[in-house]
Amino acid sequence: MNELTRENIFLFMINNIDEVDIGSFSESNYIKEIYEINLIVLNEIEEKFYSSTPNFNIDLINQLEINITNIEDLTKNNNFELSNDLIKKLITDLTVFNNNNYENKMKSQNLFNKLLKILMDWSDKALKRKFNNIRNHVKSFNDKNYKKIFLSYAFEDHLYTLALFYYFYSNQLYLYVDWLINDEIPKTDYLKRNLFDNLSDSEQLLFLQSPNMELNIQGNPSIKAWCAWELGSFFYKTNSQFSGNPYNYDSSRKYKFFINIYRTNASKSHRILEGLTELSGISPNGLT
Repeated sequence: MNELTRENIFLFMINNIDEVDIGSFSESNYIKEIYEINLIVLNEIEEKFYSSTPNFNIDLINQLEINITNIEDLTKNNNFELSNDLIKKLITDLTVFNNNNYENKMKSQNLFNKLLKILMDWSDKALKRKFNNIRNHVKSFNDKNYKKIFLSYAFEDHLYTLALFYYFYSNQLYLYVDWLINDEIPKTDYLKRNLFDNLSDSEQLLFLQSPNMELNIQGNPSIKAWCAWELGSFFYKTNSQFSGNPYNYDSSRKYKFFINIYRTNASKSHRILEGLTELSGISPNGLT
């Protein structure tokens, strides 16, 4: 779903984080800068991997070299709230990545997956300095009787899931993202009860694949045990509520969806996606 690509959703954050409907908070400029730098890195790269127009014959290394120069130019000519050390760290990591892979014959999908990992790790380091303020801001939102959607995520990408929360809220949907609402909770029975309560309150579930799942990167195809538990618990909840029998599955009902950005025929790529519908639309009425 191109509407939810990183480039589109990050641009939405840059343009809308100060809007009244989303709310303003003291960290908005700092967070905008993180999104701006991510956009520069992804420029002319991410779009080549969209499932709607895949073009894996991309010279990712040379394009990234251009994008690194653009980051240097932007940060040199602006007074950024992000520390110089943070920005230099990203430039160094990207330069090392480029140098190490300049003559590498690795598939472009694998290179892109590695690039996303660098961006996620760097963005997480930058965001973690503001986690408490971000959480407090998100907790100040109420659901306004919006339909509640539970996000089950197979990997941690705080920058992307933060943008998803705001984007869904702007579309009058309340996306429950666990890390945004709860501080670090040990993986105990309390955490399981808390997740189950929120699953029970949610009308639909949205599953976020990891990039290596979407890009069909070879390796361990398993997902986090928590995701499997969340999907199974939601299956039990919806079928108990609407069918009266948790084992009487009605495939015509669409309560569980997954985001697909990079892979064609995604529903055939992993068994965990069986019974889930590829997300094609978002509206105040829910997911379609």
